[in-house]
Amino acid sequence: MKLRHAAALALVGWFLVTPHTLPNSTEPNLSLPLSQWARRGPLPSKSDCEDRRSAALRQNDDPAQREEMKKQLPRVRAEIQREWPNQKMPPDSYFDKDYWDDLRRMLKLSQCIASDDPRLKGK
Repeated sequence: MKLRHAAALALVGWFLVTPHTLPNSTEPNLSLPLSQWARRGPLPSKSDCEDRRSAALRQNDDPAQREEMKKQLPRVRAEIQREWPNQKMPPDSYFDKDYWDDLRRMLKLSQCIASDDPRLKGK
């Protein structure tokens, strides 16, 4: 491998991208291009990105993590309202079971995408 090519590869980071939901719904909005999905990162490698995704799935299934998340519900609600002011918020009871199923579905749909992937640039 040429040094120039190796240097270019070193500059590539990875994003864990997850679809948003349809307005006032818990259904994923898969019609949006990847450039409009939520991004976490950049992460240094695809392996790190996949590890982050796997860890999120494990945490989602951990009852202790669920209880900790429920304690943070007021902060999470405030963040969601700031980020998506027109999004209707579900009742607190939603966070007892349905939320975790929906979050698992969204995490399963998430993808690790290289920062130089043209699909992240949009049109």
